[in-house]
Amino acid sequence: VARRVVDAHLATMRRFDIEYDLLTWESDILELGFLQEALELLRETGAIVHAERGKHAGCWVMPPEGMDEDTDDDETKVLVKSDGIATYTAKDIAYQLWKFGLLGRDFHYRPWHGDEASGPMTTAAHAHGDKVVPQFGRAKRVINVIDARQAYPQQVVKRALSRLGHHEEAENSIHLAYEVVALTPAAAQVLGVPVSEGREVVAMSGRRGIEVRADELLDRSIERVRDKSRDDATAQRLAAGAVRYYLLKYSLTQIIAFDFDEALRVTGDTGVYLQYAHARASGILRKVEAADGDGFAVPPELHPSERQLLHRIDGYARALADTVAAMSPAVLTSYAFSLASALSDFYEHTPPIIREQDPVVRPFRRSLVAAARATLGDALRTIGMASPDQI
Repeated sequence: VARRVVDAHLATMRRFDIEYDLLTWESDILELGFLQEALELLRETGAIVHAERGKHAGCWVMPPEGMDEDTDDDETKVLVKSDGIATYTAKDIAYQLWKFGLLGRDFHYRPWHGDEASGPMTTAAHAHGDKVVPQFGRAKRVINVIDARQAYPQQVVKRALSRLGHHEEAENSIHLAYEVVALTPAAAQVLGVPVSEGREVVAMSGRRGIEVRADELLDRSIERVRDKSRDDATAQRLAAGAVRYYLLKYSLTQIIAFDFDEALRVTGDTGVYLQYAHARASGILRKVEAADGDGFAVPPELHPSERQLLHRIDGYARALADTVAAMSPAVLTSYAFSLASALSDFYEHTPPIIREQDPVVRPFRRSLVAAARATLGDALRTIGMASPDQI
């Protein structure tokens, strides 16, 4: 059953062009002794203590920062309950130690044989590993992408590393927290989610049965863009890109209220607009490329829109660096939108290249469009979106 669930999950992710290198299993953390080894290390170093009284009596706990005994404080984190059952945070600590190569243990590995559409992928296993061991773990920096509600458990994971003496690894243990995704009332109605009167956003809730299936979200998005697309494959790429872009363009601290109309607009700050910009540039190059060679000279005078486009193209490397430094995809989506907007402004304020007769201006502008298209295409691929040549 677990394998069928994972295969279904992977199939859904492929529709969004999301792939995995390694699949790991919680059961292997137990079967291979990761958890036992981690808890033993924590006990030996005094990082966790056995509570003898109070509400944590009988539990193994990690006291608050700066303390070495249980205080009955809410900041005290239970890692093993009084019945001997380990909490998720205890397993997370063991897993984090493995990621940094600090546990002295490793998974066994074997290829994951999914359906025909699956790319090469490896799965961890507690037995029957391959002789050739892939290089996983032993990271210099670990970024855990987990929603903001798990901030405190992730602090405990970081604290555990530090208390074990792994101060550098603790410093390089990053919780990339993000806020949750909700729906606008309009999007909720499209997806058949109940909406209470007066609600501005509709939050998901497993307990109340308020959920959105990723496949259904994508299917509804495909329906919306099908009339804008040349074929079903293009509609799939547009819809997947639109959903991905909409979720990434907000800062990590913002709660996202997903809305179909906003996400799928062909104008403004949307994924569809960026993909249209790339396709339009590709169309121009198809029309003029045969008539012009690769060489060009810069005209003695540039239109302001040309200067602006050059400036945007030149800023790509900085945008990538800023995205990495901030660990925020929104930095790159903002850059990509500014580049697409500059390209549109260039079209609007300069004569069509196909009609340009000046032997200096024509090849320069064609090369400018080619550079903008290449830069925008690379930005889209970095974001994880398709860069279609035709729509």
